[in-house]
Amino acid sequence: MGSCTQFNRPRPGFGAPPDLACPAGPYDYQSGDLVNHCDVFHFWSLHPAGSNFLFVDNSVRFFTYQNNNVLPALATRNGGEPTSTPE
Repeated sequence: MGSCTQFNRPRPGFGAPPDLACPAGPYDYQSGDLVNHCDVFHFWSLHPAGSNFLFVDNSVRFFTYQNNNVLPALATRNGGEPTSTPE
């Protein structure tokens, strides 16, 4: 597996042109745009206020872009961060 320096960098075939200069991550959960190739590096949707997320218990929750601090805790692997989803 590659080093962590390979993450958040555009790679050919992964949604961004190879010559595109995107700012270094991490990226916040924020609105995005289909024509901005750097937006492939963060969660976003075409909903103007947020995104739907499917959980392993088969529930779907809508997170507004103001819930920026919840997603990093939910997206880590084996991190064990305590969190609660917004109601």
